[in-house]
Amino acid sequence: MTALNFPDSPTIGDNFTAGNSSYRWTGTSWISNNLGSIAWTDVTSKPADFPPSTHTHTASDVTDIQTFVDSRVQLVVDTAPAALDTLNELAASLNDDADFAGTMTTALSGKAASSHVHPISEVTSLQTELDAKAASSHSHAVSDVTGLQSSLDGKKSEAIYEIAANNTLLANSRYFVNTTAARTLALPSSPAVGAEIWIADQSNQAETYNITVNNGGSLINGVSDTLVIDVNGAIATLVYTGSTLGWRI
Repeated sequence: MTALNFPDSPTIGDNFTAGNSSYRWTGTSWISNNLGSIAWTDVTSKPADFPPSTHTHTASDVTDIQTFVDSRVQLVVDTAPAALDTLNELAASLNDDADFAGTMTTALSGKAASSHVHPISEVTSLQTELDAKAASSHSHAVSDVTGLQSSLDGKKSEAIYEIAANNTLLANSRYFVNTTAARTLALPSSPAVGAEIWIADQSNQAETYNITVNNGGSLINGVSDTLVIDVNGAIATLVYTGSTLGWRI
């Protein structure tokens, strides 16, 4: 038998042909490629039968496949509420609109900006309402204010007199008395509670020419007496308080 001259330093998978024989380097040795056919019965440890080329498996037939699928689904669902944790529920919430974003964009394009203005004419009835209102700057007659005239009528009016002679005084009046001579004045009879009389020494000579005030039938400071003003420049204010004390100074 002729010795074979195999190549030096071969690499795994290298083939070598010598005559009609072929060899392959396995990494440790050259083995012949000229193996003949092997009978099926000569194959050991083969399965008893094989599934058909087209067949199915249940999830339980594939190791850990159910756990893997469940984990992938949970990543999609995450913490979505129960009412929105399926694609069908999500689609229903979008009104089954495949172009929901486009629909919303179109709808929003017809809306006014959050900050905008309107002329009065665009606000229903606003002009009519404004026309019925008074201007910000305006005036009113007394008759325009309910009850004002009655209130004013109930207020005391006060007359002012300058006198240089003896007089009977009127309630709710001011008297400037000329004291170049002595004067005698009389308070009104039957005065109303709250009536006021104001008497002033206009000439600043009351010390020399006294102003004598008769009580008009009423008490003065609770006494049936007269009032004498005898101080230069003096001013006396009398208020009628009723029959018990009469005029109070």
